Amino acid sequence: MRRLRTWLWLAVVFPVVLAAGILIFFWSVSSEPELNGQPLSEHLLKLRQSDEAVRASTFKLIEDHPSLFGPYCLDMVANGPSSIEQLTDQFQSKYGSTLIGRKLGLRSPMKKYLARSMAATALGVLDVDEAKKLTALRAALYDEDRGLRMESAKVLAQMGSLALDLLEESLGDPSPGVRNAGVYAMYLLGPEAAPALESLKELLLNKAYNVDGVLFEVFGRIGEPSVPVLIEAMDGADAQGKAGIFRALVPLRRHLLPHREVFIAELQHPDSTVKMESVNALMAAGFVDAQVTSLLFPLLEDPDPKVRLTVLKQLNSRVPYAEPALEEIVNLLTDDLKEIREFAGFIIERIPLEMEGSKDILNSARHSEFAYVREVAEKRLAKIP
Repeated sequence: MRRLRTWLWLAVVFPVVLAAGILIFFWSVSSEPELNGQPLSEHLLKLRQSDEAVRASTFKLIEDHPSLFGPYCLDMVANGPSSIEQLTDQFQSKYGSTLIGRKLGLRSPMKKYLARSMAATALGVLDVDEAKKLTALRAALYDEDRGLRMESAKVLAQMGSLALDLLEESLGDPSPGVRNAGVYAMYLLGPEAAPALESLKELLLNKAYNVDGVLFEVFGRIGEPSVPVLIEAMDGADAQGKAGIFRALVPLRRHLLPHREVFIAELQHPDSTVKMESVNALMAAGFVDAQVTSLLFPLLEDPDPKVRLTVLKQLNSRVPYAEPALEEIVNLLTDDLKEIREFAGFIIERIPLEMEGSKDILNSARHSEFAYVREVAEKRLAKIP
C-alpha cells in the first residue's frame, strides 16, 4: 500500500505540481504590461544605454505615458520580488544559460533588477503623486539592491527639500549601504542639504561606522555654513575625529581663512594623521606666503614618512617659498621612501637659489656618497647662468 502511494505521488501528483509551477512561472514572466509591442521593462532598460539620443527618446516616451509607466514604476520600485519571484529568479539564474533554459526562453534575472533600478530613474521624470513617489523611493533607499538604492538617491536629491527629512533619517541607519546612498543624495543636494549639517557631523564623528569618502566632499558642496559646525566639533574630538574634521574642511578652502590659527596649533599634535590633515587644511585656507609656509619646515624631519611626504607635496606647489628649508629637503633625497626622494628632487630642480648659502648646500651635495643626491645637485647647479 505504501509503495502504491509513492508510485501515485511520483506518477500523478508530482507532475501536476511541477506543471502548475511552470505555468505560474510563465504567467509571472509574461504578465508584464507592454507598449509598442515591448514589455515596459525593456523600455526602462534603454535608459542604461550610452547613446544619449536613445536615452532622450526613452525619457520622452515615459513622460508621454504617465498613466502606464507611473503605476508600474511605483509598484516596481516600492515592492521587491515576492517569494515566488525569488524562486523563479533562482531557477532562471541556474538554468538560463543551459540548452533547456535557452529553449524555454529563460532570461537572466539580472535584467529584472536593472529594470527596477531604471524604474526609480523614470520616477524622476514622471508626473505622479509626490507622496506616493516619496513612499516608493524611501522603500528603494532601504533595499538590498545597491543599484536601486543609488538611483533612488539621485531622484530624491532632485526632489530637494521635500526629501530632506527622509534622507537625513537614512544617515543613521545601521546598514552602510543605506547610509552611503543617503550621503550620496546629500552630495547631490549641495547647499539644500544645509539643514542636515548636524546629522552629517554626527555621522562623520561616529566611530562605529565606516565613513564613505563622499561624506568629506558633502561639506564642501554645502559651503560656508559647514565651517562653524565643523570647527565647533573640534572641541572634545579625539585624534580620529579631528583628522576627519580637517579632511572635511579642506574642500571649503577660502572659507577657512578666519580659522587658520586652529590648523596652525594642530601642526604640533602628537597624532600623525592629525598633523597631515592640518597641513592640508592650512594650505587650503589660501593666502599662503613665506611665513605660513615656514610653519611646515619642522615637519620635514617628522619621524612619520606620511607626514614628511604630505609636507613635500604642499611645498612642491609652492617652490619659491621652500628655499629656507633647502638643507632639510636635500637630506630627504636619501629617505627610505622612494616617493619622498622623488618629490624632494622635483623641488630642488626648481628652487630659486636666491638666498645666501643655498649654492653652498648644493655644492656640498655634489660630493655625497649617494649617486641620486649628486645627480640632483649637479642638475640644479647646471641651470645657474
